[in-house]
Amino acid sequence: MSFVMTLHNRTQFLGEAESSIRNQSYPTELVVIDSSDKPLRDLVRAEKYIYAPDDESWPPYVSKKWNRAIRVCAGDYVAFIDDDDAKAPDFLSTLVPKLEQNPALDAVACCGNIMDETSNVTGPTYGFGDPPSRSSYLRKPGYFITMGHFLIRRTVFWRKMFDEALGVSEDYDFVLRLMDGSVEFLHDPLVFQRAYPGRLSANPRVTPATQFALRRILKKYGVISECCTRCGVTLPAREWMINLGSSGWDILCFDCEPKAKMVLIGGEPVVRRETVQ
Repeated sequence: MSFVMTLHNRTQFLGEAESSIRNQSYPTELVVIDSSDKPLRDLVRAEKYIYAPDDESWPPYVSKKWNRAIRVCAGDYVAFIDDDDAKAPDFLSTLVPKLEQNPALDAVACCGNIMDETSNVTGPTYGFGDPPSRSSYLRKPGYFITMGHFLIRRTVFWRKMFDEALGVSEDYDFVLRLMDGSVEFLHDPLVFQRAYPGRLSANPRVTPATQFALRRILKKYGVISECCTRCGVTLPAREWMINLGSSGWDILCFDCEPKAKMVLIGGEPVVRRETVQ
């Protein structure tokens, strides 16, 4: 069993993340892709270690790092873990039998819990929709799941890898493509995702990159078009905003989103100067 861990300048929770892998009931190999400013190899017992420091560009293109790590994985099944998250002790013992009993399955996914900086559980992670489907995952705001929820047959990566053109949201895109095959969804909470201010998803620099990635992904599946969802006007190249509404995704012109304080101009977030009523 191969676990791919991304490592980036964080060590506070690294021991907990690694212990959760070593405490599984199956033999595991840990493949670390380290993009820290300085190598952190001495702080983690990885069977395979790749040092690939980030340059000054943004977004971080985790897709490229994951693909590089996957190519050296030796396990029949591949799971993903961030350096500040953890797996339940029965993560593999619950998911592996599903794949072994059904060779037609590409992957198995589970639910999970959110924990804080002190490892206290604060609530559940997002669900899959009922029934789970690409449609529900595309259109329902609460149905986001990350790569950490999956155990994937390694041969799947012979057919599909992460889209390296995406700087962020590569996991969202990959899960949508994974649903081309056979995926079983379990409601067992077997992963622990940490939520705190220092996470990448809390970084405001991610916002413009996420907007452009989402526009590309959602257009591919026909969820949005080149026109504003509300008024139908053809959208300019830069002045638009992806919005997560109560019924799903919208792409809006600025006239239809007057309350937006952050907009994208030239791919960067800029505070609007108008007074927001």
